[in-house]
Amino acid sequence: MTFCDKCGSPIEEGSAFCGECGARVSKQDTAASAVSEPQAPPAPQHRTETPPRYYGQPGANGMPALAENEVVVRQYRCCSIKRPSANGDLTVTNKRLIFHAEGSSSRVVKEVPISSVGGLDCFMGMNIRGGMIVLGALLALFSFLLFRIGGGGIFAGMIALALGVLLIFLAFRRSFLMCVYAQNTSSSSISLGSGIFSRGAGNGALYTLASEPTHDTARMMVELGALVQDLQTMGDHAVKKWSE
Repeated sequence: MTFCDKCGSPIEEGSAFCGECGARVSKQDTAASAVSEPQAPPAPQHRTETPPRYYGQPGANGMPALAENEVVVRQYRCCSIKRPSANGDLTVTNKRLIFHAEGSSSRVVKEVPISSVGGLDCFMGMNIRGGMIVLGALLALFSFLLFRIGGGGIFAGMIALALGVLLIFLAFRRSFLMCVYAQNTSSSSISLGSGIFSRGAGNGALYTLASEPTHDTARMMVELGALVQDLQTMGDHAVKKWSE
């Protein structure tokens, strides 16, 4: 509703002149009399985003699922397993040490709680297999006996000599051995080493895996002890420190 500036009489909507005094109605802002209808808020737009795939995501290289409030702190490509053929990763979370590997037809998962870790034993270097050296030397000596026989023994001697040299060559191999010991006998430890064999019960390894070092092995050996110690003493406060 608008009013005449001259006489103050009400003026009908859309009228150009005042009905009482005939004065011309000036154009005024009638925004105060107009009530704007409230507008509905815009509908929320839902976007489907693919979460980033980080190195320690469950399912990557046989990585098991994470527990509630469990986060990955560090992950190392710690070794190359020979039997079964696979690349081994050691994933450190705020709750567990997890070794996992996945090959074309095999899968390995070993884990121990962070709170139960009582010691670490690591070795990286040349592993010499004495049994293979002795067997290779015996084959080489046997080949010389076949050479002295002559005839068809020469061919057999060449094969025996080749096998002996091959065994001696394979007896020297770069190896990586690691054992994570638990503080109590109820928790099994993680063990990687030369050959698959039983080591009995207790807090030692249940079995070992033949493995070789990788580009991450040396860094893991330097960091792992301090990382476990911080997680045991600082708890989740160590996650930010080691995630940077």
